[in-house]
Amino acid sequence: MRKFVFKSLLAAMLAVSVSPTVGCNKGDPNALETHVQKLDAEDTRAEAFQQLERIVSGIVTDPEDPRRQEFAEKVLPKFEEIWDSAEPYREQMLNMALQMERPEAAGIWSKAVVVDGSAEAHKQAIIAFQGIRAAKATATAPAIVEQFKALNESPSKDMGAGQEGALRYEMAKTLGELRAAEGVDVLIATLEIPEETMGEAKPVYKAAIDALGQIGDARATDALIAVQFAVADAAGTQSIGERAIRALGAIGEPAVPKLLET
Repeated sequence: MRKFVFKSLLAAMLAVSVSPTVGCNKGDPNALETHVQKLDAEDTRAEAFQQLERIVSGIVTDPEDPRRQEFAEKVLPKFEEIWDSAEPYREQMLNMALQMERPEAAGIWSKAVVVDGSAEAHKQAIIAFQGIRAAKATATAPAIVEQFKALNESPSKDMGAGQEGALRYEMAKTLGELRAAEGVDVLIATLEIPEETMGEAKPVYKAAIDALGQIGDARATDALIAVQFAVADAAGTQSIGERAIRALGAIGEPAVPKLLET
């Protein structure tokens, strides 16, 4: 009987000592997955983002850290999934994506480039363009083109005081660096916008010209010739005319016939 009581008491003591350990097992604090699981619930989301930012700040210092791939496979899809319901955390998501420079962030970047004219959306879009260029995220080109068209049609959403045309400037710059052929039509259409309509956003012309030169599509030849005469600009190496000449030079031989007709 005494032996039975002793065994029962020992079992109870072991159960008590083990239970707290199991209950406190919250996962590896340095594992991304530990915190990704907490992004779904609003009451744990803020802490999860704080911990993810901490981990990312360490990962970016080591190009060989295997968690880079894990971030692409597990964190970025979750960011895209919660984007619509996690508005207060969007800038944090974008900053982490920018730091990691993974093209797999194309999903959230494509969402961030859609703007509504607000200062917050403008700021988020600028961060997105920086990330897209750093990661060479070509999958974002269709979203950029679509929004570029929308802003050309509703330029008031891209006319913040002191930042007139800033979004379209970034869009053109990004399409150029991505060598995005699907951007040629909207870039040409941008050069065809009358100067009085473009107003204070004239730097957009220059970004569009440079982008067309980077892409090197001969379809842009006519527009690159015409813009030199359609838009007034001070002479200089960075003038619209000089940029257009360089862009035509980048297109090369396919542009020659049109130039000879001029």
